[in-house]
Amino acid sequence: MFRNKSVNHLLKKIRFDLCRLSIQESNTDLVLRVLAAFFIRGQTLSCHRAQYSDKGGLWQPVITTALKLLSPYPSSFPSPMRTLQEEQERRERDLERQPLIEKRRMPSWLHIFPEARVHQHPALQMRYFRWGVSRFILELPNPPIILPIFMSGFHEIMHESRTFPRFIPRIGKQVKVYVGEPVPIDHWDEVRAKYRLIKRQCDMVGGEEGERMLKEGHDAVALRIQVAKMVRDQVAGLRLKNGYPAEDEGADLAQTYKVPARQQEGAQPGGVWEREQ
Repeated sequence: MFRNKSVNHLLKKIRFDLCRLSIQESNTDLVLRVLAAFFIRGQTLSCHRAQYSDKGGLWQPVITTALKLLSPYPSSFPSPMRTLQEEQERRERDLERQPLIEKRRMPSWLHIFPEARVHQHPALQMRYFRWGVSRFILELPNPPIILPIFMSGFHEIMHESRTFPRFIPRIGKQVKVYVGEPVPIDHWDEVRAKYRLIKRQCDMVGGEEGERMLKEGHDAVALRIQVAKMVRDQVAGLRLKNGYPAEDEGADLAQTYKVPARQQEGAQPGGVWEREQ
C-alpha cells in the first residue's frame, strides 16, 4: 500500500487512532456523544464493544471506515453511511476527480491498540491481540506497512491501584517508546493467499450462507486468529529485543484470559491489574 521507502517520510502522513468508547452505547449517552465528537476532531475513530452494544464486534462500520483510510482512491470498500446507489455515484465522481483526489489525500497511518483493555503486568507482558487487527492484513487491496511499537511507563503515570486523586496523572515518571522496523510486505503473502481462497469459496456459495461462512466459518476464524498472533509476535519480539523478560506460556492466547478470574476488573493473581478501556 505505502510505496515510499522512508519511514520518516511515511510518518508525515495523516494519522488516525482506532479506540473504543467503553461505557455502554456511545450513540445514546449524551456525555459519550460529546466525547466522541471531541476525539473525532482529533482524528480518533471510536468503535463499540460487543459486550455493551449490538453495534460492536468485528464487522462494525467503523472498521470499514478504517479500511477505507488505508486504501488508495477509489476505495473498493463501501461506506457504511451510504446506500448502494449513493456509493456507486460516489465512485463515479471519484473516478472523474481521481488526479485531484490523489494529490489531496493519500492512504493514512492508523494507530491501533490491539489489546483493547488496560493490562498492567509487573513484567509488562501483553495480553492477546483482538482478532479485528487481522482485517487490516487480509482485506486491503495491498498489504499495509506494519510498524511495531512497544511502550512502557504509562502504568506508572496512571496505575490502576492509584488512590485519590485518581484522575490526576503522576508526574516524574519515565516513559519509553520503542519503534521497530517495518514488517516486510511479503511476510503476509501466505495468509493473504489463504484469505483469497476462502473468499472465493464463500463467493461460490453466495447469499447469506456465503457471507456467514466468511465471517464465522471455521477456516476464516482460524485464519484471523493466526494473523492476529502474527502481528502480536512482531510487537513481542520488539519487547524482548529491548531487554524485557520472556512472557509466560499462553500469554498470547485468548483462552488464557477466558477464565473468570482473568475477566474481572481490578487486581488479579500475580500482581496484574486490568480494566476495560
